[in-house]
Amino acid sequence: MNLDNYQQLIQKDFPDFKIQDLKYLGSGWDNAAVLVNGDYVFRFLRGIFDKNYPLKTEDVQKEVNILNYLQGKTSFAAPKPDFVAPDASYFGYKLIPGTLWDQAPDHLSDEYLQSWVATRSEISKVIGKSEAVNLKVPNYGTDKNEALARAYIADPSADPRVVQMAQAAMDYVCTRCEPKDSWAFIHEDLQLSNCMVDTVAKKITGVIDWMEAEVGPVEAEFYFWSKYGKEVLHKVAALQQEYDGTVIDPKLARCIHQFYIVADYQDFKTRGFSEAADHKWRQIEAYL
Repeated sequence: MNLDNYQQLIQKDFPDFKIQDLKYLGSGWDNAAVLVNGDYVFRFLRGIFDKNYPLKTEDVQKEVNILNYLQGKTSFAAPKPDFVAPDASYFGYKLIPGTLWDQAPDHLSDEYLQSWVATRSEISKVIGKSEAVNLKVPNYGTDKNEALARAYIADPSADPRVVQMAQAAMDYVCTRCEPKDSWAFIHEDLQLSNCMVDTVAKKITGVIDWMEAEVGPVEAEFYFWSKYGKEVLHKVAALQQEYDGTVIDPKLARCIHQFYIVADYQDFKTRGFSEAADHKWRQIEAYL
């Protein structure tokens, strides 16, 4: 989808919004983003222009609901949905100032990690379970990923090492995630690439991309730290307990990541998305 297509779509839905220039920002697994007039970010579901992806407008509506609820309630900035497409296939918000955390120097310093655990705690406090229900936030579930992981495990050509890792991780996740009394509202993708920071204060100043938000085990917020190694994961878990008493099971966070990357690999391989599958395979190999 070229920039002209994006512009035509925005102008059709918002004829009073004058577009002077557009810049492509990039894409994730489910969406693509463009910067309009150097001031507004518009995020589009991939299903608009790629028929291999379902058009999950309920995810956009959920995110819009969450963002509207958060306005004025957090110490960090959250996007304000100023433009929401009539069919809920995309929305636009004013660019949040700052530096993306993954582009900041010394981004794994103690100051940044402490800011992350404070931000994570605030997110779960601002939106409780009852508020999440009203905002149509779904519960965490493993059914889809279980089916994909089992398909990989059943493949005779599967790498035995990965089969063993996937089975053990899946068993642990399904057992440990069952008690729901400790579940909380989670961003579920609170990675460095979704946080804006002040590089002087080394503090998170904004959080973007709430499309994956769920009510689930807190460890599902920690899974990505395992990509930086066990030491970093355990350090962040310890900082979280020190901050507000929340006890984190690092093994569960690590197993969530192992289980899900095998499921993602199987999904992308089956659908013929070779580049995405290769990306997941490299993450798998890091565990072997």
